[in-house]
Amino acid sequence: MGRGISRAHARINVGSNSIVIVDLGSTNGIFVNGTRVDRANLVAGDTVGLGPEVLLRLDVSDGHFQEVLQDLYEGANLDGLTGVLNRRSFLNRVREEYAAGKRHQLSSCLALLDIDHFKTVNDTYGHPAGDAILVQIAQIFGAALRTEDVLGRYGGEEFIILLRHSDLTGACTVLERIRENVARQAFLVPTPGGDQTISVTVSGGLAELTPGGAGVDVVIQAADQALYEAKRGGRNQVRQGQ
Repeated sequence: MGRGISRAHARINVGSNSIVIVDLGSTNGIFVNGTRVDRANLVAGDTVGLGPEVLLRLDVSDGHFQEVLQDLYEGANLDGLTGVLNRRSFLNRVREEYAAGKRHQLSSCLALLDIDHFKTVNDTYGHPAGDAILVQIAQIFGAALRTEDVLGRYGGEEFIILLRHSDLTGACTVLERIRENVARQAFLVPTPGGDQTISVTVSGGLAELTPGGAGVDVVIQAADQALYEAKRGGRNQVRQGQ
């Protein structure tokens, strides 16, 4: 790492037709073609300065560099097993959405979903079976969500969802649909004795993220408490936080 570069200095967002660099509140800033910026769209030939010692030049004369950037983006932002956002990237996205919601007076909902008795699955069928469950669960969640909703892996067998511009009633309907889809699914998993189909269920906790209400961390705690109540109440159910 060069002198003058912060531990979290900048982020590069790679889209299908754009490459954007964003300053992450670094001490010495980022410079594009010699001008300090907070955010900038990059094009071929641009130079990017990070601190006094590091100067990068963007060259996208062929598709390989774009592929490298995409690989870097996915490695930094996506969960390696399920392909959904990792915890850090999800929380960054939610905080951005919360700030935009405050400006426009729009509410959203946050949900935590946990696979019931997941340790038993690992202990009974092995960790490859648990991994297969996680991948298939993420696919079921993603299929039930709208394009504008955001799905992340919060840790272990726990997933987190941002239901954008939804109230508690609408968000609860979505979570119930997800819960029912999981309960009906026959999950094909590898085991030491060969592939088997097993059933699992999920429990969910839901809380509302309002423009004038508590911040993101407090709302996640409320969703987590609601999830705990769902677990304590018998699992395979969704509870709303206060």
